[in-house]
Amino acid sequence: MPVVNTSALSERITNWVMEAACRQARAWELSGRNARVAINLSPSQLHSGDLAHTVAELLDATGLTPSLLELEVTEDILLLDERRVLDMFRRIQELCGRAGLFLRPADARRSASSAPPERTYAADSDR
Repeated sequence: MPVVNTSALSERITNWVMEAACRQARAWELSGRNARVAINLSPSQLHSGDLAHTVAELLDATGLTPSLLELEVTEDILLLDERRVLDMFRRIQELCGRAGLFLRPADARRSASSAPPERTYAADSDR
């Protein structure tokens, strides 16, 4: 993924991935299987454009219940600029409602089936 993260196509690719994941989660939701979908955010999504509005528009367009969306950032991004990341998630919470949506540090070297991350941040925390 480092190549994608530094590519001019990065934002378009990551937005497509987010949309596809939310559409699939919505299809599962409509079929009665409420499965939370986790999306790893790229550094470019946190530093360009307005991620909060992008997420709000995506939830509106797909109809996905916000509690079924989990947004993740790699720990290296969180360590470099924790305040900015948490502020972005607070803005997302404001636009999308308090139910659901939370930030989970994701270690890019571990698979989804690995042990859970050590720390989860509530977007409305005072960190």
